[in-house]
Amino acid sequence: AVPADILLLSTSEDDGSCFVETKNLDGETNLKAKAALPTTAHLTTPQQLAQFMCTVDAEPPTTQLYSFKGSLQVANGGVAFSSKTREPLGVDNLLLRGSVVRNTAWTAGVILFTGNDTKIMMNAGETPSKRSRIERMMNYQVMSQFCLLFGLCMLSAVLGGVYYGRPDSFQALFIVKYQTSSGRSAPLYGFLTFWTSLILYQTVVPISLYVSIEVVKSFQAYFINQDLDMYYAPLDRRCTPKSWNLSDDLGQVEYIFSDKTGTLTQNVMEFRQCSIRGRVYGEIVGDDEAGKAADLRRQMDEKLEQICEHPYPYRQGQTTTFLDTAIHDDLHADSTQSHAVIEFFTVLALCHNVISHTPDPKHPEIVEYKAQSPDEAALVATARDVGFAFLRRDRDRVICSFLGHEQTYQLLATLEFTSARKRMSVIVRRDDGRIMLLCKGADSVILERIRANQDRLRQATLDDLELFANHGLRTLCLGYRLLDEAEYTQWRVGYDHAMASLDDRDAEVERVSDAIERELQLIGGTAIEDKLQDGVPETIAQLALAGIKLWVLTGDKTETAINIGYSCNLLNSDMQLIVVKAESQEATREQLEKALREFGDFHGDLSYSGGGGGAMSGVAPKSVGAWRRLVRRKEKSPMGGAYDMERRHGLRGVWDNVRTRNIPDASSLLKREAPLALVIDGHSLKYALEPELAPLLLDLSVRCKSVLCCRVSPLQKALVVRLVKEGLGTLCLAIGDGANDVSMIQEADVGIGISGEEGLQAVMASDYSIAQFRFLQKLLLVHGRWAYLRITSMVLNFFYKNVVFTVSLFWFQLFCQWSVSNFFDYTLIMLYNMLYTSLPPGVLGVFDQDLPAVVGMVVPQLYKRGIYKLEYSMARFWMYIVDGLYQSAAITFLVVYTYYFSAAAESNGLDSANRDDIGTVGAFCVVLTTNLYMGLNNRS
Repeated sequence: AVPADILLLSTSEDDGSCFVETKNLDGETNLKAKAALPTTAHLTTPQQLAQFMCTVDAEPPTTQLYSFKGSLQVANGGVAFSSKTREPLGVDNLLLRGSVVRNTAWTAGVILFTGNDTKIMMNAGETPSKRSRIERMMNYQVMSQFCLLFGLCMLSAVLGGVYYGRPDSFQALFIVKYQTSSGRSAPLYGFLTFWTSLILYQTVVPISLYVSIEVVKSFQAYFINQDLDMYYAPLDRRCTPKSWNLSDDLGQVEYIFSDKTGTLTQNVMEFRQCSIRGRVYGEIVGDDEAGKAADLRRQMDEKLEQICEHPYPYRQGQTTTFLDTAIHDDLHADSTQSHAVIEFFTVLALCHNVISHTPDPKHPEIVEYKAQSPDEAALVATARDVGFAFLRRDRDRVICSFLGHEQTYQLLATLEFTSARKRMSVIVRRDDGRIMLLCKGADSVILERIRANQDRLRQATLDDLELFANHGLRTLCLGYRLLDEAEYTQWRVGYDHAMASLDDRDAEVERVSDAIERELQLIGGTAIEDKLQDGVPETIAQLALAGIKLWVLTGDKTETAINIGYSCNLLNSDMQLIVVKAESQEATREQLEKALREFGDFHGDLSYSGGGGGAMSGVAPKSVGAWRRLVRRKEKSPMGGAYDMERRHGLRGVWDNVRTRNIPDASSLLKREAPLALVIDGHSLKYALEPELAPLLLDLSVRCKSVLCCRVSPLQKALVVRLVKEGLGTLCLAIGDGANDVSMIQEADVGIGISGEEGLQAVMASDYSIAQFRFLQKLLLVHGRWAYLRITSMVLNFFYKNVVFTVSLFWFQLFCQWSVSNFFDYTLIMLYNMLYTSLPPGVLGVFDQDLPAVVGMVVPQLYKRGIYKLEYSMARFWMYIVDGLYQSAAITFLVVYTYYFSAAAESNGLDSANRDDIGTVGAFCVVLTTNLYMGLNNRS
């Protein structure tokens, strides 16, 4: 492992490259490439390193793992430093502490930051402390018990002082008459009585409750972890509770904020279709048409062999997802379309940051790719299977095999992809000396940079990309540009100057990059499918019946997000879509106000705080026999029928469901009384989250059954969660699988990480870890509801039993003139909470179960009792307290007067109604009553 933040000077590789694993930093398991500067890559011996002199200018230590700005000046002749030798430094030249070097024999570098100045240590902030809603409410209830304790002590002190010194009281006979010190007054006696009462009545405050809750929640976490219905065999992962104190919050969730890619979808990218020069390639083959797919793969293998003049062993036809024999027919023809196809796959094979890997040295023809983004690996793998294979990098050279011909390109510059740029470009020099800029990115960015006189091609490509997006596919646009030597040389000077800048480097690089990424020749677009996970539509439908509102926060474009929403039951044809897309704050305000004017009078607030719905709304009346039949059907399928492991949604089925759906235009018929669904893009959301517009956004959102936020940044995700959590005071859950979901997960009351394809950073920051989205159904509707009911029953009964015991001591003071005498033996007081009444609350908290798990899955509306706080509230708390006061009075007076009216006597002739006997019987009655009461509260 790398011990510090180190500037890479040289490695064992000739090109100065090395590979690192950064899962300790960001959870990503893919290897990432790092490179030494060409100026220092030759320093391969200790003597050369010892004689090397340089000056490094670096930015101060920051928390940004993916950003670094600096420059290196090499000594001219070992003495003077020349400004002409100033080399820019970036994050690709930096080895971060905590990363592990792989596939590299050795590396050499200069240590820049150590200790707490390293990026991993600066990111090692404290994990946000979360407490469950019941625990927060318990604080106020414990404070009320302190107030009750103060009241009991004050009343005992006042009444004790009043009785002190009265001639008809026993104080006059025993205390006043025989006191050894003179001048003791009634106020002083009352003062001493107050502190004595404080010791006597202290058990009314249930301090041991906190310990009991931790023990009970540990058992609940164990049961959640051991549930086989939430075990995912392919990854050998269970549901893992990381914050054990939040189990009861799982039963009170009203809003779920979910990522899309990797959370609702599998994040296994499959290249499905593409548009090249206005023509669409790629046949739609469902998962249930394996024979047709195998036949298409065989035909593509045969046609590729006919095209290639030399052997091309790199195609992996058995795993390719892009199926269309027409692509090789057009490649074989010498036409404009064939040239466009070659240009298209050349861009895919060269414009990327993919690392090639040969798993078996004995079979060099098997080339696999590792990339930080699964869709980038899918693009390069499809180009390989079509006949354009990226083989490896050698220093600044890129070696490829195009249709059996090995070709080498010199990599001159790489303009990295960022969320702000939304595109990536590489500049390469071909064997014939020509320089090309290859670019891929979002259609909104690429289409505004193409050269003029491409209107027909632009419109055709745009139509195809819209079709792909309407089918729920992720799209990219491709383009290229030929550069002359003089233009490139002039641009390179400005680029090097921008890279060497320490102040505002990103803006300078973006300005220079934007200048050359113009006048592009449009080639076409790609369509990649990210399939839904198993059981997602069924799970979302069940959660909706449970009264839970699901918001999807995604970085995808609006059209893609909408159609994924249709396919996963988040949206349906009966809903009225409200789409907010604006370019300014005023336009955003106008669209939000317009939506409220048109639909506000027809739709009320659906949230709990707004009084929407009801505890059992949506449950149709059923006979006992109907319920039993429903439960039996549910028991026959795993996970209560939420999903079928043998059932797979083929692409054709998804496409048929969403083919006619699109964003509604202004001329669409408004369905004012239909359920609402809000769709808002990231640009509009930026303005809507500002303090002036946030109330409008919240007012509109709570009237909608579903909300889709598109093109959002990680910070915006967290701000949306905060808006709902603080604006409605409701309990929010966030679920995601990537590093961009961490802020949202930490902001929510309960954060759930999915251990998927994007690493483990979301899992490490979460409160619960699951492997599939569908497991959320049982985690909330069964375990969450059970935990909520168990904890509420345990807490309320704990307060009750302490009140019964303690207030019985208070009532007894009526018979001893407030002298604060002990009603019970001190041993009984010590063992009351520790032994006599410790088991029932624990059993309630661990094993209490009102209904079997299958019923919770069949009737998700039962979950609403947690949302509407029907099981735990201040009203129910005071009901238990009043009940405890009443029972304590009944026990005390019944026991005392039973002995008072009895004529029993000891053998020595004395009355048997002494304090010890009465106290023992009273303690027995208290223990018996409280245990029977708690036993009757058992729902099992």
